Amino acid sequence: GVYNALGYSYLKEDKFKDAEAALIKGLNIDPLNVEILENLGSANYHLEKFDQAIVYYKQSLRLISNNDPQAADTYVNLASTLAEKGDVPQAQEYFRQAIKLKPDFPKAYNALARMHYNAGNFALAAENAHRAIYFKPDYAMAYYHLGLSDLALHNRVEATKALEQSLKYETNLAYAADTKRLLKKMTSEDGIASTSTSTSTSTSTSTSTS
Repeated sequence: GVYNALGYSYLKEDKFKDAEAALIKGLNIDPLNVEILENLGSANYHLEKFDQAIVYYKQSLRLISNNDPQAADTYVNLASTLAEKGDVPQAQEYFRQAIKLKPDFPKAYNALARMHYNAGNFALAAENAHRAIYFKPDYAMAYYHLGLSDLALHNRVEATKALEQSLKYETNLAYAADTKRLLKKMTSEDGIASTSTSTSTSTSTSTSTS
């Protein structure tokens, strides 16, 4: 419908409040419209209204057949929302259901990588990011999560490679700018560390000579 199309266009422009307003109008006309419910879930997620997003995603799931591939996407969206809310065990259950439906679903593995990274499980985050990339080799956000995870695991060379790959495929200018800032910060820190090491070595040599 018109309101769903309008709401979706607002979502693409990151105008989440406008999207929510338009989509609610659409839902009042067509309360069983799965696309509107999905988009409302997304709008509320980005507005950090996680409880309401969960309601919309669960309503959507009740209208979708469990065997419908679309259900896998909804399971991931619901799981990601639960993870952001801090309900990791419930999130993991919905991620499992998504992967059971679509074992080659890169979005599911990328979202799992994000969840594990936020929980401090960096090795698991890297593992799932690798899986996402295996199924979608040009997945910019998966490379980004892999880079963050490798950085947290002190694998700076691998982290740099992953972040550079993320930049290569990223089409979102804001995300690309964040990645560039992180790479610049890493380069700066490497320079400081190199200078510090050099100074320390020089002092040590001087002491040894005397």
